[in-house]
Amino acid sequence: MVVFNSITAHPLISKCIKELVYDTCEFQAKLTGGAYFDALCKQLLNQNLPSSRSKQISETADWQVNDVLEYARDRRSSVHPNQRRSERSLAEMRSYRIVDRGHRAYLEYSRQQQEWCDSGEVLARLCLGLDKLLALDTVILGSTWHGYWHDRPFDSATLCPLHMRGSPLARTWNPLFLEPGNIRIGGGGHIVFFTVIRALSICQKRVTRFKSTRILGLDQTMFDSESLMSPKLLCHTIDALSKVKSLALRRICLQDERDTGSIDAVPKILKSMTALCHLKLDFEGICANEPFPYTLSQIFGHHGVWPHLSRLQLASFTADELGLITFLRSLPALQKLRLQDVELTSGNWASAIEQMRRSLRLQEVSFDSTLRHLGGVDLYDIDDPEDIPGRMEFYVLLGGKNPLRVESLG
Repeated sequence: MVVFNSITAHPLISKCIKELVYDTCEFQAKLTGGAYFDALCKQLLNQNLPSSRSKQISETADWQVNDVLEYARDRRSSVHPNQRRSERSLAEMRSYRIVDRGHRAYLEYSRQQQEWCDSGEVLARLCLGLDKLLALDTVILGSTWHGYWHDRPFDSATLCPLHMRGSPLARTWNPLFLEPGNIRIGGGGHIVFFTVIRALSICQKRVTRFKSTRILGLDQTMFDSESLMSPKLLCHTIDALSKVKSLALRRICLQDERDTGSIDAVPKILKSMTALCHLKLDFEGICANEPFPYTLSQIFGHHGVWPHLSRLQLASFTADELGLITFLRSLPALQKLRLQDVELTSGNWASAIEQMRRSLRLQEVSFDSTLRHLGGVDLYDIDDPEDIPGRMEFYVLLGGKNPLRVESLG
């Protein structure tokens, strides 16, 4: 938020910002010292670790820093580090200055994060800043921590980088501090989502692109009017997304695959988005045995009109053949289609792609992952699949023999 405040307060930079990326990573509350150290070592395993002779560490690097780095490197070697270090030495390492200072900073960030969320400080700061971003067009909710530090020297005494990189208003993260992680399923993902939505609505920011990437904290309850999606939040969501031309909501997970719950707010939101040109939706179950949690009619309802929708990507749903084809035919501008993890509850894919071939004018089509029909039969589970998805795509676009008919398979 400090960087966001600096950018939005800048008289020149604030007028040039077109895209806002909101990082949804969170600091875990009440993380113990032992758990912090173990997580830090795992983090260091995936980094390009500097050695004590590396130019990435200043000449004043102390032995504790080098000891932590050596331990992390040992964990990547064939010799397990616990075979070379006693439990006593590991306990001592957990109390090193670099580890203790990082742990205390982590807990303070966690406390501040929770305090800001509970007090509404995040929403207030977002609203103040968004008012100053006059050119803002795109909002992205991401879950990638941007702690760029590779090939950058840092001072082990002050635990700060020696050289900054990027925007003059940017800050950096110490590579020997534990980074925040993804929001947990059932966690605060919906809080982040609705905070951004409310800020956009309050400030009357009419962005044209809204994208949510792989945020594990998002689940289906946020679209349930009986649960998280109150009438007021629904109005904010419809207001904030009313002018959006490109919408992507990925990996909206189920808290419990045995009870998919209601998503009755989704068709109401989509129905209001008549300017949509590009749409990606993915409702994904936690359990691999439940890849199709919702029906097409539950997602889109029955009365939506999207005259400009040219690119559509849908994943993890069921539909009857007639309903799917009728829906696709209702999109006059549709040019690019991708279907992933789809089950036809009536009809079959052989007939469906024939209908697509005759009634759609597609430039691109893709069939990915699992496709089922005929009571749950996997379309690709045949003796000689021979790139069935590719042959289906070729047929829909260019015609020829239907690859799913018996004579073609034979």
